[in-house]
Amino acid sequence: MSNGTWFTLLDIPGGNTRKTNDPIDCTRSKARKLADLIEAWEPPDHWFSGTGKAEGKTLLIAFLRNCKGFRTC
Repeated sequence: MSNGTWFTLLDIPGGNTRKTNDPIDCTRSKARKLADLIEAWEPPDHWFSGTGKAEGKTLLIAFLRNCKGFRTC
């Protein structure tokens, strides 16, 4: 995922996150909260280049709802 895509996610109201990309520790409950926020959000046209914003949104929601948390390094 590009930094531009990630930083756009961090701007979603209600996320209460700081703008960083490494390292990130995301618990299962935080991932599910982020999935809910993304689901209610309409991404901008430029978001998630390659697959398109609708498919990118669907992929991220599915990942966040099904993961047990994640960490970036």
